[in-house]
Amino acid sequence: EKRVAQQFYHLEADSKENWDYYIEDYKHKDFKMMPIEIFRLVFYGNGKMVALEQIGPKYQGESVLWSRYIKEGKDFYSMTFYPFLLHRPKPDAKLEVI
Repeated sequence: EKRVAQQFYHLEADSKENWDYYIEDYKHKDFKMMPIEIFRLVFYGNGKMVALEQIGPKYQGESVLWSRYIKEGKDFYSMTFYPFLLHRPKPDAKLEVI
């Protein structure tokens, strides 16, 4: 998000507002990161980037990183999926999140 803010020349107040929005989920008492279970490795960018996506009828193609919580006054879960890509900047280097 820091890179995005720099690319779009966000003001500090805008960046703070975005950050507050992103961390809102974590404040709920029922917040829970879900386990990484059944997934597939998907290659993008001519094999230079990879993603881990869920397999199955319910969340097919969604990121394996996701959370859920019950909003106050509701009887259903609110879910957030956190998409990400990994890449290897040079041969034999470790994978990095991009």
